[in-house]
Amino acid sequence: MVAGIAAVLLCVGTAGAEVALTTLVHFDGTNGYIPGSSLVQGRDGNFYGALSYGGWFDLGTVYRMAPDGKCVILTTFNGENGGHPSSLLLGKDGSFYGTALQGGTTGNGSVFRMTPNGAITTLATFDDQITYSPSGLVQGPDGTLYGNVMRVVRNDLSFKLTLAGELTMPFTNPVPGIDTSELLKGRDGNSYGTTFADRGDGTSSFGWGTVYRLGPSGERTTLIVFNRTNGANPVGKLVQGRDGNIYGITGEGGALGHGTIYRVNLSQAGGPSPTPAKVNVPILLHAVSNRVDPRILDAMQGPIEFYGKVVDENSNAVAGAGVTFEWNDFTARGYRDGATTQSDSNGLFSLRGKQGWGMSVSVGKEGYYGTHDSKQNFEFGKMNASAKHVPNPQLPVVFTLRKMGNGAELIGTEFPLGMGQHPQLRRDGTPVEIDMFKGGQAAPGAGQLKMEFWNDVTNRNARTFNWKLKLTVPGGGLIETQEGFPFQAPEGGYQLPLVIDMPATNKNWITDLRAKYYVHLPDGKYGRVEIDLMAYNGSIRVHSVVNPSGSRDLEPLPPKPFVPAVPSWAPPGTKAVVPAFK
Repeated sequence: MVAGIAAVLLCVGTAGAEVALTTLVHFDGTNGYIPGSSLVQGRDGNFYGALSYGGWFDLGTVYRMAPDGKCVILTTFNGENGGHPSSLLLGKDGSFYGTALQGGTTGNGSVFRMTPNGAITTLATFDDQITYSPSGLVQGPDGTLYGNVMRVVRNDLSFKLTLAGELTMPFTNPVPGIDTSELLKGRDGNSYGTTFADRGDGTSSFGWGTVYRLGPSGERTTLIVFNRTNGANPVGKLVQGRDGNIYGITGEGGALGHGTIYRVNLSQAGGPSPTPAKVNVPILLHAVSNRVDPRILDAMQGPIEFYGKVVDENSNAVAGAGVTFEWNDFTARGYRDGATTQSDSNGLFSLRGKQGWGMSVSVGKEGYYGTHDSKQNFEFGKMNASAKHVPNPQLPVVFTLRKMGNGAELIGTEFPLGMGQHPQLRRDGTPVEIDMFKGGQAAPGAGQLKMEFWNDVTNRNARTFNWKLKLTVPGGGLIETQEGFPFQAPEGGYQLPLVIDMPATNKNWITDLRAKYYVHLPDGKYGRVEIDLMAYNGSIRVHSVVNPSGSRDLEPLPPKPFVPAVPSWAPPGTKAVVPAFK
């Protein structure tokens, strides 16, 4: 651990109060950023907190800090144990409990238990498709946990969870005996709080936030004014340590810009600010120095050896394809490293002699489309042996590119027209028609695609609901396609109309529709529509293309190379060049 205290600043409040602010910890983004909880003091006197992002997977971390500022990252979220923590509390049994915005089989969130050493156990998950983002966890006098969840359908809900994992939702009774005040009640009889973006001078101008004291009679004294160097935008509830000092966190600022943990000494008058020799930054992976713990490196990372081959849609080798490798390496700056190469005359490429635990490989070449397997991910670490990639130069991993054709002049339109618009279909079947030649909504009877939508959300608390979408091409028809490159419309087999019926009892029920359809218009022209529908409110976006020549070719023209223009004021003979960026 990098020891050291970042700064001690003298701050004078509006009533002449002198206190000392000590910036104890600076976060650098990789070890965590964006606080997901207030500071929580454990039974051991240390302080614990959650950061919503950062860590190995950028899904958040939990840290532990001693009162002198020595701080370690206890755990990092990986998706399986949740992700993006949103609350943390000390339970009556000495364990910690929290919520994560990501977790469970659908990724909608979880409630977890954590030991003081950072071992996480999932207590409950929210696995329906319309409940998500649990937060605001509190504990009742009997040890039961209560919290809030968001709902896709109408109102948000509260939930009740026993420590044995029994979940009740919705929970509508008042939560008993819970202090919801955002103020810290100090042992001196005063209350303490923070402002997020105040300047502390009584004006309405925005600043970086303050810490203030509220006396028993209501008199308010500004104790600390943040200036971004010592932190910015304090968040969460303050906590008073056993030493009588007050501790808190900021969401931004500090030496590295990603927030701080600070201490306010109420009994010590401030003095000149010493120049810190070092900045205290908790190193990811339980580091005890500037180096990553070798035991963790051995447990997490492994040698990278990889062999690949690039082919086209007909399995012919593609030479000269650009290959980009990116992998996690806990010994590299920012915990990321990378390399590039090209495929040889046989389409082959390889990478050897590196260390890491997860790697992405992507390929591409001018004149080719990328496909679903032109970027793939591989594991080389030791934590998940079953998923570890096994290299074999005789059986290289195949990456497919699709060669671009000549293409055709197509008419492409969007519904709705313009950016930032979110049209909603009526839920009672009222038809909406789209003009596939001009874009936007057409008058009744004038469009080429008609959409009718119904949904039934009479039960606000139901996990599923009935919905249906009817698509009609008047005088023509549609065919759904799963092709990655829907460039050649079929001659026949079109349906009129096409209905997507999704009753609540369907075991494969979905709340979002993303689908592609070939379209045959009544005048003989062919086209394609891509539909993105959110069934809970009828929000929809449609992209369409039509070949005006009547051909079934729906591949667009290849992109034109960028040709820089010569300004009209340039001297005769001036040539425009494209700068080379490195």
